[in-house]
Parts: sequence; C-alpha cells; structure tokens
Amino acid sequence: MSHKTGKTAKKVEAQKYDIGSDLKPGRHPCECQARLHKLITNCMGCGRIVCEQEGSGPCFFCAQLVCTKEEKEILDRKSNKSEQLMRKLMGETSGLSLSAVSKSMQQAIDYRNKLLAADADTERVTRVSDLESDYYNLENNPYLTADERETIIARKEELRQMRMKREKTLVIDLDLTTGTAKESKRDENIESTNDPVIQAVLQKSRFRKPQVSAQNLLEEQRKAINEFVPKYDSSYSSAKLPNIPFSFNEDLSIQDEESLFAEVEQKGYCIALDQPLASFFIYGLRKHLPWPEDIRIKGPVLLAATATSIAKSKIEKEENLLKKNLGSEKNIDFPADYPNGAILGRVIIVECLTWQEYQNQYPDGECSNLKHDFVLILRNPETLMAPIPHIPLGKFYQVKRELRNTIKQLLDPYFLG
Repeated sequence: MSHKTGKTAKKVEAQKYDIGSDLKPGRHPCECQARLHKLITNCMGCGRIVCEQEGSGPCFFCAQLVCTKEEKEILDRKSNKSEQLMRKLMGETSGLSLSAVSKSMQQAIDYRNKLLAADADTERVTRVSDLESDYYNLENNPYLTADERETIIARKEELRQMRMKREKTLVIDLDLTTGTAKESKRDENIESTNDPVIQAVLQKSRFRKPQVSAQNLLEEQRKAINEFVPKYDSSYSSAKLPNIPFSFNEDLSIQDEESLFAEVEQKGYCIALDQPLASFFIYGLRKHLPWPEDIRIKGPVLLAATATSIAKSKIEKEENLLKKNLGSEKNIDFPADYPNGAILGRVIIVECLTWQEYQNQYPDGECSNLKHDFVLILRNPETLMAPIPHIPLGKFYQVKRELRNTIKQLLDPYFLG
C-alpha cells in the first residue's frame, strides 16, 4: 500500500563560478599566464604573457608598453587621441624623468665597478669554492697519522663553535658625533680550509707523501730483485776491462764530511754580524769573514743581524767600498733592505784559517788588506723568505731547539722535525 505525501521534487542546477570574471580594480601583477584571465598580448620587450588583470600599460617586468590590438591602432595614428591614450596607459612614466635616469645610471655604474673589481681579483676568479667537499675530506687524507687526524677533527669542531658564537654576537657601532648607531658586519670568514693550524698539519702530511712513495718504490724494487735470476754472458769477458784500482778513500771522506756537517747543524750554531755586513754575506756578496778567535767547526751555521741600528750614510759607505774591492765595472745588486735583530739565513763554514794560511791561499783575497788573527771561509748562503725576528745572544752562540727546527723546516721543506 503506497502513501503520497503531496510534495513534488524540483531539479536545481548548480551555478558555475567564472574566476576569470572576478578582477581586482586597477592593474595588478598576475602569474596566471592568461589561463584564468583573458589575454592582452605578449610583451615585445621581455616576452611576458600579459593577462586582463595586469591590463594595458607598462610591463611589470621590463616597463615596456603593452596594449591591445585596438589600442595599438589608435597609437599608430599619431593624433590627439593617440597622445591622450598614451598618457592614460603610461601614466607618470610616459615622459623621461631626470631623477629616474640618474638613479638608473648610478646603479649601472655601481654594477659595472663591481664586475671590474671581481674581474681584477684573480685569486677570487681562479678559486674553486667547494667548501662542503673540502670540509668533509680534510681528515680523510691517507697520509695523515692518527694524531694529526684527531687534531684536524678537534680544530674543525673548535672553528664550528667559533662560527656559532660569532653568529650570535651582535656588534653595534656608535657614532657619538652624529648620535647614530648601526650594526657592524665582520668580513672575515672562519673557514676550515684556510685555517693555519689545519694547513700546517696538511703541509706536514704533504711532505711525508714523497717519503711514502719512495718507500713503496723501494719495496717494488726489492721484490723485483728477489725475482731476478742472473745469467752469465760468455761473450763479455772481464779481460777486456781496464784494470782501474778502486779506492774507498774519496767515498769515505765525503761520508765523513756529510756526517760532520749534520752533527754541526744539529747543534744550531749562529754567527751574529752588524749590518750591512750580515746582508752582504747572506746574499753572497762577501765570502771571507775576519774573526778574532779560532772556530774549530765546519758545517752549516745560522747567520743573524744584530739589533744595532746603522745610519744610511754608513751603509752607502760600505756599499761603495765593496764596489771598489770587487771592481767598479761589475754590476752589483745590493739588498733593498737591511733588517736588524733578525735571523737572515744559513751559510756553511768551509774552514777557519790563520792569517798566515789565508795570505798563502788567498794572496788577493777580500781580507788581504785587513790583518786579523783568523779568517772564516763561508760558502753556499741560503736566504730565508722573510727574516725571523731574533735578538742575538752574542757574536757566536747556539739557538734554541724550537727555533732551530723552525728555520730548518723553512730552509729544507722535507724536514719533518
């Protein structure tokens, strides 16, 4: 049995909402690419797709005029209506503004100067910035020892803490004259790759690399020798060889001299001279040094300049005297600077001669006109890249071990201490 309620059902259609018809008043940037709003046209300057929401007028990207086809036809007529439409579309930007041109010109000049400065900075141009890769690979060097690897890891953690602390630190510059305050930005960067402590450890490992390579080569040669089987060649007779007497005297003398030099170098002797005499010897301009006492050593010694300051007139007098002794026709390059109170380098004492021995061996030597008890013969001067500040303890003395090892490492890069 069916029951009727007396109500009839009505079919209702949902109204469709057109988002393209909902436009904001005025011109506003829109990134719909004309998918939601009607297309005006493409900008002829930059190619931007301009929709109805952006409307006719200056392009929001390059400021070039964008208009519809109908507006373009009116503008091409060059009539009063065209001028009115142009002013309407371009607004205040229809004419050239001197202030706007000046501002744009200044921005262009600043950008040009920035590019020129970057191009002139060859270090920044040629530097490869791969800090993330370098940061994680510093301690993975296969030539590092366990202690060196731990040193690098600890130093990197210390640098990380320093960076975090610096980021939290706020530095304010107060100008009391103008009563202004501004934040001060620090230009220096704390980078693990440029840290001197880490670089010193890596430098030491790089010096160790040739030794490891040489050791590996030696092992390969030993292996090849063990596998080598000699064969007698009957066609090569020993009777054909000249009978040359073999002597060990020369080899033994060379070995004795090398061991003697090494022993003298380990003691760290140093000779201190006044300027400009110290620089003359370290640059090889003089080789014979008058000395008041007998020095019973042969080998490398350090050469230092005393802390006594010297007048420029005396330096010129010594230079002229040296020119006269060496010959005026010889071109001499004198040092540009004569540092005081510093270690300049290293020389080798070949021998210490008495005055009579010197007269016999060097009748026309540098010191032939100056009579002294003894004369030191110096050879093979080695100059440091930069003088090491040091106050000499006397005319002839021994330097401390730490300073001696530092100078040794500077002069002999493969010295590991």
